Amino acid sequence: MINECMKKFGKIDVLVNNAEIVIDKEFEDRTVEGWKNTLDINLIAPFLLTKIVGKEMMKQVLLIQLL
Repeated sequence: MINECMKKFGKIDVLVNNAEIVIDKEFEDRTVEGWKNTLDINLIAPFLLTKIVGKEMMKQVLLIQLL
């Protein structure tokens, strides 16, 4: 996905992490597997995507210091 964006546009200006799931069960009916899945999608995936995309975005950063 990232490689396709870089080939098509040459850079990445914005990253929106908008994936989320919600377990729609009573607390006592939830499983560890379901909880791990929620964490993977809601926390781990955005972290990893930001880490990967961030490397590309940092190459584009222009820092201007005004005195």
